[in-house]
Amino acid sequence: MKQEEPVRKVRCPHCGQISSYKVPASINGTLQPLLRQAILEETLFDWQCPHCEGQARLFYPFVYHDMRRRLLIDLAAGSRQASVDAAALSNTFPALEQYTTRWVRSLTALKEKIMIFEHGLDDGAMELTKLALMQMVQRREHCSLKAGYWEASQKAQAQDRLFFAFLTPEGEVLRRSVHRSAYEKSLEIARHFPTLAAGFPLVSKRWAVAVMQEYRATQDSGKQA
Repeated sequence: MKQEEPVRKVRCPHCGQISSYKVPASINGTLQPLLRQAILEETLFDWQCPHCEGQARLFYPFVYHDMRRRLLIDLAAGSRQASVDAAALSNTFPALEQYTTRWVRSLTALKEKIMIFEHGLDDGAMELTKLALMQMVQRREHCSLKAGYWEASQKAQAQDRLFFAFLTPEGEVLRRSVHRSAYEKSLEIARHFPTLAAGFPLVSKRWAVAVMQEYRATQDSGKQA
């Protein structure tokens, strides 16, 4: 799947000058490893003004394609829905039904999804694991956490632990870990509640909260039976 690179007009937030900027509408991580690496380093969307050399990070509808793993991830930053129309795309890309499709709202989430699938993990189970760890940290350490992301480090893999970075409302980063067995338990739950939205689903913290609510309701009804 290849899309033409659109030319966009960009107003520099520093000097106010308008410039033309050619942006990739999608990349194939299998065939374009350098661009894939730029995503992981969070530099792909960095832009420098040709007038004042001021720097900014630009966001626009973007699709990451992993041909080897049959994965499509739609980055629609700040949107309430995916930017890709799955029904329209399937007409020009018949292989879509064989793909895993996801939608994310941030570059960090895009990076996390890529790493999760490249490590052969289930992103739903990872979201459930992250949620459980976040709630435990908040309860035990009496703190508030806004968001969290998996850190795919060699250390974490060697120790059979999963490391996550959580962000506090004040901008502080807390790094905490959980044993791999927590992921295995989450995987059982994720597979028991596999319902995902059609098209490009958003598998996020909100999704994990909804799954856990349904799971606990099922457990409670089973006890009462």
